[in-house]
Amino acid sequence: MKRKLLFGILFLCLISVGILFFLYQGQNATVMKWKDELKIALCNWKLPSYQETSAKVLEEGKTYRTEQSKTGKRLIDFANGFSVEISENAIVDLSRSLMVTEIKEDDLLIRISREYSTEKDTRKYCSWYFDRFMTDETHLQENGLKLVHPVTDRPDGGYWFSVGGQECYSYAFIPTGTKLFYRILLRYPKEYPVKERMEALLDSFSYFRSEERGEYQWKHSPVIPEEWSSETKEVYRKLQKTDSVYWGIFADKMLTEGIERIIPELEQKLEFSFPVVLYYLPYGDAFPVEFMQKNYEDGKIVELTCQLSGYSNEKLFGFTPQLSVYRGLEDETIRKMARGAKKFGHPFLFRLNNEMNSDWTNYSGVTVLGDPDIYVEVWRRFYRIFQEEGVENAIWIFNPNDRDYPPANWNHFMAYYPGDEYVQMIGVTGYNTGTYYKETKNETWREFDVIYNRIRDRMMPYFSEYPWMITEFSSSSIGGNKERWIRKMFAQIRKYPNIKSAVWFHFADFDPEQPETVARPYWLDETEETLHAFKEGLQTQKSGNLQCD
Repeated sequence: MKRKLLFGILFLCLISVGILFFLYQGQNATVMKWKDELKIALCNWKLPSYQETSAKVLEEGKTYRTEQSKTGKRLIDFANGFSVEISENAIVDLSRSLMVTEIKEDDLLIRISREYSTEKDTRKYCSWYFDRFMTDETHLQENGLKLVHPVTDRPDGGYWFSVGGQECYSYAFIPTGTKLFYRILLRYPKEYPVKERMEALLDSFSYFRSEERGEYQWKHSPVIPEEWSSETKEVYRKLQKTDSVYWGIFADKMLTEGIERIIPELEQKLEFSFPVVLYYLPYGDAFPVEFMQKNYEDGKIVELTCQLSGYSNEKLFGFTPQLSVYRGLEDETIRKMARGAKKFGHPFLFRLNNEMNSDWTNYSGVTVLGDPDIYVEVWRRFYRIFQEEGVENAIWIFNPNDRDYPPANWNHFMAYYPGDEYVQMIGVTGYNTGTYYKETKNETWREFDVIYNRIRDRMMPYFSEYPWMITEFSSSSIGGNKERWIRKMFAQIRKYPNIKSAVWFHFADFDPEQPETVARPYWLDETEETLHAFKEGLQTQKSGNLQCD
């Protein structure tokens, strides 16, 4: 009897271990979030606990405290597990303490975030994923910057350095002996004595185990622009109210062969006319009035994407127009674009600088001084100029990448959000890239719901009141069954009622080392089976014309 009981307990233990292993290896969004939080919690537990002092408390809240000190006051941030000396007149902003803590001392901005390294060597991780552009001589010269204060090592194994030009920044890395570390950014005017302030800041900095959760105190909902035309308002109303999906398409050579042959042939095969098409407008090119008008006459609305890159994001260490726009040097270029939009006159979806929370675009926070505020100011500058030029037909789409890369708190997608009065739709993007790069990039086959459950869980706390658009998506055929992926996608997409439109990327990614080799075949009609699966899926969904009746 005892032996049977022992075997029973052993069997249950093995089953439990198996279930835990399965969950740990799985792609379920909740499980993946739990894994990430568990790793951070284990590192946090290794940190020393906070030691109370007898100092006079000046101000106290749920996640913070300020105490009187000899030099001014001391901030204790319980959510992010640190304390630091700040000036007596400092203003502390904890409204986004879930991501960062900001301190303003007259002309100085201090931004502190607690980060997690996916690699054991946290210094190497930080210097590469956060700092490689700010310490690269070519990148600095191309953008009118220079290394003002070289990388300086600290006794604790950390470092700091400064970059200057029209903008002045300093950055610091503080290790904790675990995979957790701290990132400090300073932004200040040219004549500011930054060396003394940074050294004092680092000397006074201490970390401890966090036992509170940070907050995000803002609630977001779209603000409908008063200047919109009645036609634009009606298109937006249809997007808001629809309980189906307006389907869209992108093809290669969109201005010519794409819109003239590839898409019409595809529509004929599908017996379906796409109400939305995607076009990438190279920054600096004239607004494509004729292309937009042709699509309008064909009953289509254009999702116009503009990226501020001089090299199609291929020369990341080169010049970035993002800084030129930020400095006010590109206003006339933006005005020409706006005048073209006004001349066209009909509604279009405008996606500016998508996937900014990444490190593969010329306008990302990582490539542009590690400061998401620059992205916000550039967006607002575009928006203001469009308003000044009388544009009443642009519906603005804020479109971060589905995953922050690098996965840093300071690089959280909400750090780039321009504000409710500047955004009317939320763009979401997630591809099943397949497994071509399984060995080099750890790519895995991802089903539609695996991708979009994670996106939904990340976005809904912030953007539940907005209409969403899958601005581009697709599935590779390498590593799985693409036909089945498409069928499951059609069955699953209505689980996400905020998604009002979805644009299929009907092309491919090629291997840069073997340019003739297709790494990710995204063509919708790659096989008869994939084409038929999409055709049948369209027949199960009602999707009308997005233009005004």
